[in-house]
Amino acid sequence: MAGLASAETGLARPDLVRNSLAYLADETGARLAADAALSLPDVLLTRFVEDVRKDAPSIPSPIDSKALGWLLEKKACANLVASMDREEEAAAVSGLLLLHAGAVARYPAEVQELAEAATDIDSFHAALVRENLAFLEDNSPSARVQAFDWLAVRALAPADYDPLGTPSERRLALEKASEPAAEEPR
Repeated sequence: MAGLASAETGLARPDLVRNSLAYLADETGARLAADAALSLPDVLLTRFVEDVRKDAPSIPSPIDSKALGWLLEKKACANLVASMDREEEAAAVSGLLLLHAGAVARYPAEVQELAEAATDIDSFHAALVRENLAFLEDNSPSARVQAFDWLAVRALAPADYDPLGTPSERRLALEKASEPAAEEPR
């Protein structure tokens, strides 16, 4: 806990802000925030940290690491989505959004809606999984490939599913994946 408090104090120091934010995000499981801390250009990082610091007093003391992690993740998402609206900033953040949201990143506003509806990091990530699974049925081959690759990296892709297969092959693989596992006889 002392490390979290010290790092939170580091958010106010320009010379420590990137390292402090990366440490806080890593320690609290906020993966999107951790990658944002390490890769955002300084101007976007400053905006992100100001947004976090504005809402940090809402974190209970002593520091609740789950609440802090969710604050960091939600603020990272909101800042990345807002940057997607600015052409000059979109290139710097689109890769981060794709990495963490998969095919859902094609619709930044939807990513933001999922974050706003979530109650913590786990529920946010579960919503991203559900949405990427839904993209496996999309008409766009590139959307299916992005969703499948995102799910595969997380070991969540349906077995025998080929995002470029025929509609009937894809449907069969999805139906097979959605069947409950057969129980072993007793």
